[in-house]
Amino acid sequence: MSERLKTRPDPRATRRVHRGHVRAAGVLLLVDDARARAAILALLRAGDTVERVGRSLVVRRATHERVDVASLPGLALLDQGGVLTSAPLTRDELASARETPGRLALVRDGTLEVVSVDERIDPARWIDVSDLQLVETVSLGLPPPPIVSAPAARPAREALGVGALSPESAALARALFTRSDGGSIVGAGEARRPTLLERIAARLARGAASAVSWLQRMWGGSTSAPPALPSGGTPSMPSNALAPPRPPRAPGLFERLDAWLRDRLRRLGWQSLGRFLVRKHAEHLEKLLALLEGQDLDAALKHAIPLSNEKGEGTGAPSLTVPSPRTDLAISPRRAKGGGALGLGGGLFDHLRQRYRTLYQRLIDRERWKDAAFVLAELLDDAMGAVALLEKHGFHREAAELAEGRELSPPIVVRQWLVARELARAVQIARRHDAFGPAITRLRTTDREAARALAVAWA
Repeated sequence: MSERLKTRPDPRATRRVHRGHVRAAGVLLLVDDARARAAILALLRAGDTVERVGRSLVVRRATHERVDVASLPGLALLDQGGVLTSAPLTRDELASARETPGRLALVRDGTLEVVSVDERIDPARWIDVSDLQLVETVSLGLPPPPIVSAPAARPAREALGVGALSPESAALARALFTRSDGGSIVGAGEARRPTLLERIAARLARGAASAVSWLQRMWGGSTSAPPALPSGGTPSMPSNALAPPRPPRAPGLFERLDAWLRDRLRRLGWQSLGRFLVRKHAEHLEKLLALLEGQDLDAALKHAIPLSNEKGEGTGAPSLTVPSPRTDLAISPRRAKGGGALGLGGGLFDHLRQRYRTLYQRLIDRERWKDAAFVLAELLDDAMGAVALLEKHGFHREAAELAEGRELSPPIVVRQWLVARELARAVQIARRHDAFGPAITRLRTTDREAARALAVAWA
């Protein structure tokens, strides 16, 4: 539907189409044919609409963008005060277009016409998919092994191989978990006074906790004791939960013995032993740096010195042993604790760490994945990076054993055992650390089948 204005355009307006670079709000294609439809399908973006105006097609842009008019398959339409125009209009022509019903102003044969949209078109109808054939894809790799169902949880006494309760123990258990009126105290919500046997059991528990704490202090262990149980049998927050942190614990028995031996050696004047050890350490470092610059990567790995993130720049008690090369390059699931340090300075420590990074990259380039994981786990103390590298290249069981041995986060350990298809081990660790939910969240993004199996075991 269109309406021809009675007034002719201003003869002074010689530009009857838009030229150059403009902010296009739409495109007008004068003819509805196969070429026009193909051009529209190539032109469409998210949010655009297609309309029919007589025999012409109009594409309305959801977002106006600056384009070259010559690059468009049709006439550029600009938004001038809410009216889409195919040519520059004078002020009188724009006023007349706003007063006339319709919001599309076209200049045809030198005459201005204000037209309205006939219908909106769905471009999806132009695409013929009748001859489209779907091809079922097949994986190029081997199918993953099936996940066996998790074993049902057994009673604690049966799992530990402990026999049934004796009649005396069963009577004591009934007395501990039975109220005076005959009801069970398990799940009781009302407040009550503890029985005599419960008070005796609570006092024995507190005495045992005090004895354990005393033994830990005597043997250099941690001074923190587990929170005591109140008389009602429900754990409560300790009174010092919000107190400031305690000072570092005193050195233990073996630490004091080590310090005493070192003091005796110093007083006896065994400086020659110290000079000998320093010379051996320096020779080992010199040989290690030379090997890291050479091509014998196996020898460099066997002579490499582990760098610990916990000791910062290698400070600590000096080592009283002569460094020696390794016999193999196996990754230890549990990192060795203790031992002396070589006393590396900050510059040498950073330089050695950088050389280890270069050695790691050289091993990656040669596709020696296990040796590269050895550098991360044993030399750079980056167990998480080693686990990720082993998993990426198919060493799933080795990655799971390393994650558990290096005491990574329980959800990570559970996920690694699921990736290794060891559901029973994963469920055991998840039960121990209550890590079902976080582990399932991690698995959903990478292995939905394993996540479902763990969720079923959790249920």
